[in-house]
Amino acid sequence: FTPKTVAHGVPFNLTVQGVGMPAADGQRIKLVPEGQACSVRMPEAISRGLACTDENICGPGPAMSTMDTSTWTDITVNTPVAQNFAVCFCSGPCLEDWHFTEVPGGVLSVSAAEYVFTMDPAVFDPGIPSNYRGSFDLVVDFGGADADAGANLWLKVVPISARTVAHNIARVSWSGRSCGSESAMDFVDDGSDVRGP
Repeated sequence: FTPKTVAHGVPFNLTVQGVGMPAADGQRIKLVPEGQACSVRMPEAISRGLACTDENICGPGPAMSTMDTSTWTDITVNTPVAQNFAVCFCSGPCLEDWHFTEVPGGVLSVSAAEYVFTMDPAVFDPGIPSNYRGSFDLVVDFGGADADAGANLWLKVVPISARTVAHNIARVSWSGRSCGSESAMDFVDDGSDVRGP
Protein backbone atom coordinates (compact mmCIF):
# COMPACT_ATOMS: atom_id res chain seq x y z
CA PHE A 1 0.00 0.00 0.00
CA THR A 2 0.96 3.64 -0.40
CA PRO A 3 1.68 6.10 1.12
CA LYS A 4 3.69 4.89 4.11
CA THR A 5 3.88 8.26 5.89
CA VAL A 6 1.22 10.96 6.28
CA ALA A 7 0.83 14.14 8.31
CA HIS A 8 -1.59 14.61 11.19
CA GLY A 9 -4.79 16.30 10.04
CA VAL A 10 -3.85 16.41 6.34
CA PRO A 11 -6.16 14.52 3.93
CA PHE A 12 -4.51 11.78 1.85
CA ASN A 13 -5.40 8.99 -0.58
CA LEU A 14 -4.53 5.39 0.32
CA THR A 15 -3.91 2.85 -2.46
CA VAL A 16 -3.81 -0.91 -1.92
CA GLN A 17 -1.99 -2.90 -4.63
CA GLY A 18 -2.64 -6.52 -5.54
CA VAL A 19 -3.09 -8.94 -8.40
CA GLY A 20 -6.58 -9.64 -9.65
CA MET A 21 -8.29 -7.30 -7.19
CA PRO A 22 -11.94 -8.24 -6.53
CA ALA A 23 -14.94 -6.14 -7.56
CA ALA A 24 -14.66 -2.66 -6.07
CA ASP A 25 -18.16 -2.56 -4.61
CA GLY A 26 -17.33 -5.24 -2.03
CA GLN A 27 -13.88 -4.00 -0.97
CA ARG A 28 -13.34 -2.25 2.37
CA ILE A 29 -10.37 -1.10 4.42
CA LYS A 30 -9.87 0.11 7.96
CA LEU A 31 -6.91 1.37 9.94
CA VAL A 32 -6.10 -0.11 13.34
CA PRO A 33 -3.27 0.76 15.76
CA GLU A 34 -0.06 -1.14 15.01
CA GLY A 35 0.12 -4.43 16.91
CA GLN A 36 -3.64 -4.85 17.21
CA ALA A 37 -5.70 -7.40 15.31
CA CYS A 38 -7.79 -6.35 12.32
CA SER A 39 -10.85 -7.47 14.29
CA VAL A 40 -10.73 -4.43 16.62
CA ARG A 41 -12.84 -1.33 16.10
CA MET A 42 -11.26 1.46 14.05
CA PRO A 43 -10.19 4.30 16.40
CA GLU A 44 -11.87 7.71 16.43
CA ALA A 45 -8.57 9.27 15.28
CA ILE A 46 -9.64 8.31 11.75
CA SER A 47 -11.83 11.39 11.48
CA ARG A 48 -12.64 11.51 7.78
CA GLY A 49 -12.76 9.31 4.69
CA LEU A 50 -13.35 5.99 6.48
CA ALA A 51 -16.00 5.00 9.00
CA CYS A 52 -17.17 1.85 10.76
CA THR A 53 -20.50 1.29 12.51
CA ASP A 54 -18.92 -1.55 14.51
CA GLU A 55 -15.77 -3.69 14.33
CA ASN A 56 -16.64 -5.15 10.92
CA ILE A 57 -19.10 -2.94 9.03
CA CYS A 58 -16.95 -0.27 7.39
CA GLY A 59 -17.11 2.01 4.41
CA PRO A 60 -16.95 3.43 1.91
CA GLY A 61 -15.60 1.25 -0.86
CA PRO A 62 -12.74 2.55 -2.99
CA ALA A 63 -13.23 5.73 -5.00
CA MET A 64 -11.08 4.30 -7.81
CA SER A 65 -10.27 0.70 -8.71
CA THR A 66 -8.43 -1.28 -11.40
CA MET A 67 -7.44 -4.94 -11.67
CA ASP A 68 -4.26 -4.12 -9.68
CA THR A 69 -5.12 -1.22 -7.36
CA SER A 70 -7.91 0.22 -5.25
CA THR A 71 -7.76 3.77 -3.88
CA TRP A 72 -9.65 5.35 -1.00
CA THR A 73 -9.62 9.15 -1.02
CA ASP A 74 -9.71 12.08 1.37
CA ILE A 75 -8.74 10.13 4.53
CA THR A 76 -7.77 12.22 7.56
CA VAL A 77 -6.12 10.97 10.76
CA ASN A 78 -6.06 13.25 13.81
CA THR A 79 -3.80 11.93 16.53
CA PRO A 80 -2.03 14.17 19.08
CA VAL A 81 1.05 11.92 19.15
CA ALA A 82 2.94 10.16 16.35
CA GLN A 83 1.29 6.80 15.77
CA ASN A 84 1.54 3.81 13.41
CA PHE A 85 -1.47 2.04 11.94
CA ALA A 86 -1.90 -1.30 10.19
CA VAL A 87 -3.98 -1.23 7.01
CA CYS A 88 -6.63 -3.97 7.06
CA PHE A 89 -8.30 -5.08 3.81
CA CYS A 90 -11.48 -7.02 3.12
CA SER A 91 -12.32 -8.25 -0.38
CA GLY A 92 -16.01 -8.67 0.52
CA PRO A 93 -18.32 -9.52 2.03
CA CYS A 94 -17.12 -7.71 5.15
CA LEU A 95 -19.40 -8.85 7.96
CA GLU A 96 -17.23 -10.91 10.33
CA ASP A 97 -14.02 -10.11 12.19
CA TRP A 98 -12.03 -12.68 10.20
CA HIS A 99 -12.95 -11.05 6.87
CA PHE A 100 -10.33 -8.30 7.37
CA THR A 101 -6.64 -9.17 7.00
CA GLU A 102 -3.58 -6.97 7.44
CA VAL A 103 -2.07 -5.70 4.20
CA PRO A 104 1.60 -6.75 4.09
CA GLY A 105 4.33 -4.19 3.55
CA GLY A 106 4.67 -2.30 6.82
CA VAL A 107 2.63 0.29 8.65
CA LEU A 108 1.13 3.69 7.93
CA SER A 109 3.02 6.26 10.04
CA VAL A 110 1.13 9.39 11.09
CA SER A 111 3.14 12.37 12.36
CA ALA A 112 2.25 14.05 15.65
CA ALA A 113 0.13 17.17 15.84
CA GLU A 114 2.15 20.35 16.24
CA TYR A 115 -0.19 21.29 19.05
CA VAL A 116 -3.33 20.02 20.77
CA PHE A 117 -5.89 22.13 22.58
CA THR A 118 -8.47 21.51 25.27
CA MET A 119 -11.27 23.87 26.21
CA ASP A 120 -13.26 24.36 29.43
CA PRO A 121 -16.18 24.29 29.14
CA ALA A 122 -15.87 21.82 26.27
CA VAL A 123 -18.92 23.39 24.61
CA PHE A 124 -18.94 27.18 24.54
CA ASP A 125 -22.37 28.85 24.62
CA PRO A 126 -22.41 32.50 25.67
CA GLY A 127 -26.19 32.21 26.12
CA ILE A 128 -25.84 29.94 29.18
CA PRO A 129 -25.95 32.05 32.42
CA SER A 130 -22.74 30.47 33.76
CA ASN A 131 -21.01 31.73 30.60
CA TYR A 132 -22.90 35.01 30.43
CA ARG A 133 -19.80 37.06 29.65
CA GLY A 134 -18.79 34.63 26.90
CA SER A 135 -15.70 33.31 28.70
CA PHE A 136 -13.88 30.01 28.37
CA ASP A 137 -10.43 28.60 29.12
CA LEU A 138 -8.24 27.23 26.36
CA VAL A 139 -5.06 25.22 26.99
CA VAL A 140 -2.69 24.65 24.05
CA ASP A 141 -0.18 21.81 24.47
CA PHE A 142 2.86 22.02 22.20
CA GLY A 143 3.88 18.41 22.80
CA GLY A 144 7.14 19.03 24.62
CA ALA A 145 8.27 21.83 22.29
CA ASP A 146 10.19 24.83 23.55
CA ALA A 147 8.47 26.53 26.50
CA ASP A 148 8.20 29.72 24.40
CA ALA A 149 6.36 27.93 21.59
CA GLY A 150 3.15 29.84 22.35
CA ALA A 151 4.78 33.28 22.38
CA ASN A 152 3.90 33.95 18.74
CA LEU A 153 0.65 31.99 18.60
CA TRP A 154 -2.24 33.65 16.78
CA LEU A 155 -5.77 32.35 17.20
CA LYS A 156 -9.10 33.00 15.51
CA VAL A 157 -12.38 32.00 17.08
CA VAL A 158 -14.82 31.24 14.29
CA PRO A 159 -18.45 30.15 14.58
CA ILE A 160 -18.63 26.56 13.34
CA SER A 161 -21.30 27.54 10.80
CA ALA A 162 -19.04 30.22 9.33
CA ARG A 163 -15.59 28.62 9.16
CA THR A 164 -14.91 29.98 5.70
CA VAL A 165 -16.66 33.34 6.06
CA ALA A 166 -13.93 35.80 7.02
CA HIS A 167 -16.24 38.67 8.04
CA ASN A 168 -17.90 36.47 10.70
CA ILE A 169 -14.67 35.85 12.63
CA ALA A 170 -15.17 36.55 16.33
CA ARG A 171 -12.57 38.80 17.94
CA VAL A 172 -11.34 37.93 21.43
CA SER A 173 -8.66 39.05 23.82
CA TRP A 174 -6.62 36.89 26.11
CA SER A 175 -4.53 37.06 29.18
CA GLY A 176 -1.96 34.31 28.88
CA ARG A 177 0.70 32.56 30.87
CA SER A 178 3.19 29.95 29.78
CA CYS A 179 3.86 26.83 31.80
CA GLY A 180 6.39 24.37 30.35
CA SER A 181 5.17 23.37 26.92
CA GLU A 182 1.61 24.62 27.50
CA SER A 183 0.04 28.05 27.16
CA ALA A 184 -3.10 28.64 29.20
CA MET A 185 -5.36 31.50 28.18
CA ASP A 186 -8.54 33.05 29.56
CA PHE A 187 -10.71 34.44 26.77
CA VAL A 188 -13.31 37.18 26.93
CA ASP A 189 -15.29 38.24 23.87
CA ASP A 190 -14.61 42.00 24.05
CA GLY A 191 -14.11 42.77 20.37
CA SER A 192 -10.33 43.16 20.47
CA ASP A 193 -7.78 41.47 18.23
CA VAL A 194 -6.50 37.96 18.81
CA ARG A 195 -2.81 37.86 19.73
CA GLY A 196 -0.54 35.63 21.79
CA PRO A 197 0.72 36.60 25.26
